[in-house]
Amino acid sequence: MYELIVSLCLGVAPVSCVDRLTPVDAPTVAACEAAVPAALARWRACEMPAARWRCIRRDTYRPVPRVAAGEIAPGVFVHQGQIAMQSAANLGDIANAGFVIGEKAVAVIDAGG
Repeated sequence: MYELIVSLCLGVAPVSCVDRLTPVDAPTVAACEAAVPAALARWRACEMPAARWRCIRRDTYRPVPRVAAGEIAPGVFVHQGQIAMQSAANLGDIANAGFVIGEKAVAVIDAGG
C-alpha cells in the first residue's frame, strides 16, 4: 500500500517545512498520485500551504516523533527539553521552545539547545 507525504511550509524566511502523512491507502503509486488533487484540496481548505508531495510505501514511512508542549497561559505553549547532552536515546530533545497563538499568526520561539 502507498501513502501520501505532504510537505507543509511556512512561507516566511527562512522557509520551514515539515512532512505530514496524508493517508490515501492506495494499492499502487499511480493510485496514490491520482488521489493527490483531492488530498491537497483538503489541506488548502484548512489554509495549510502544501509545497511538495510524494508517494511512499507504507512500510517505509518513519514518522518524526512528536514533541509535547504544555499550555502555561491562554494561547501560550512551551516545551522544555531534557537536561542532557544530545543523544540517540533522547532523540536530540534538549532544546526549549515555545509558541504563542495570536488572532492572525503564531509566534514560534526556539531557544535552541
